[in-house]
Amino acid sequence: MTIQLKGHLDTSIVAEVKKDIDAQLSNVDATEHIVIDCSELDYISSSGLRILIGIKKSYPNMVITEVSTDVYNVFEMTGFTRILDIRKALRKIDLSTCKLLGEGGNGAVYRINDEEIVKVSKREQSDDKLIHESEQVREAFLMGIPTVISFDTIDCGNGHKGIVMEALDSQSLGAYISEDPQRMDDIIPKYIELFRQSNAIEVNSPLFHDIKEWLRWHLTLPQRIINDEEAAVLNDLLNEVPDSNHFIHFDGHVGNVLMHGEQDDRNVMLIDFGDSGTGHPILEIAGWAFIMLEPEHGRNNVISQNITGITHEMRRKFCRKMLAEMFHITDAKELDTVVYQAELIGYLKSAYIAQRHAPYIKDEKFKNFLARVVHDAITLAPEIKVAIHSIIARLQNV
Repeated sequence: MTIQLKGHLDTSIVAEVKKDIDAQLSNVDATEHIVIDCSELDYISSSGLRILIGIKKSYPNMVITEVSTDVYNVFEMTGFTRILDIRKALRKIDLSTCKLLGEGGNGAVYRINDEEIVKVSKREQSDDKLIHESEQVREAFLMGIPTVISFDTIDCGNGHKGIVMEALDSQSLGAYISEDPQRMDDIIPKYIELFRQSNAIEVNSPLFHDIKEWLRWHLTLPQRIINDEEAAVLNDLLNEVPDSNHFIHFDGHVGNVLMHGEQDDRNVMLIDFGDSGTGHPILEIAGWAFIMLEPEHGRNNVISQNITGITHEMRRKFCRKMLAEMFHITDAKELDTVVYQAELIGYLKSAYIAQRHAPYIKDEKFKNFLARVVHDAITLAPEIKVAIHSIIARLQNV
């Protein structure tokens, strides 16, 4: 049930407001979820606050929403934010007035002004999910992971919310490479060091899930394109990955790495923490291989190119150079083997994500591709296990 509060809730009208609220709640069960909508509330006095305390005592499942900054400050100063579930109203912006900076598979980034950019999901998301990702970004920054500073969430209209972050003079690593492919040789060592530094951080924050358990969750969804026996094969693959609580971005392709700083002194940082969690560093390889070593497919063969900003050929070239540098490989045949193993490890993400989304895809060509990805992972499971152990051994020796 929703109760609307309006205007100035002060001593002069508090008795009338309380009488009206009591009438609305007269036949409402104590277990009912009560929403106090404050979108039209301009001011609340101490007597108004006492009304809310009274409702909370009778209806524990009460939430106060759409609270303006001024009213929220009153709640905060009086300590009510510690005892009531109070949610601020989101700032609103019109995306049509903002410049599109980049677009990926799940979202896009716009420039709001000289100081702020906003990441907007293409799917309607709850405020809670966006707030969670915003908190992840802040936590990652405090843990020492190179990333942008996250400010708050905003309402972008049409059911879409966004995360506001600092606006840096930056571009994605994909765009940077696309402008001049020769830049790969200079930037790859920084890319490798970015993930070595990040993956070395042990995480104890509840904001980051266990990635192995998150992937297993995909196997329990009611809508699946695999049977129980096939699900067991995928689950066994995860059992080959050691448990660990190190930070894993899990989506570290070149579209999610920003270049910033002066042209001759470019630095790198991570963005988009929607998939991030904890696990063994081999999962980081699975995260970027999912996109970087994925074959071209469906919908005019431009999905991964749009996400990363570089072509299929350039993505594979980048991965070859990166793996050669990471594992100190000079022999071409050995490098061919390692690239193929990294491609196999990419199934540790793609197979689970594909079987999760395939039942809801309307494009038959793309849906068939996703189904093929899942069944390829099941067929290749013995090879994937070998690749997991081989790459883990290499990671231990660098």
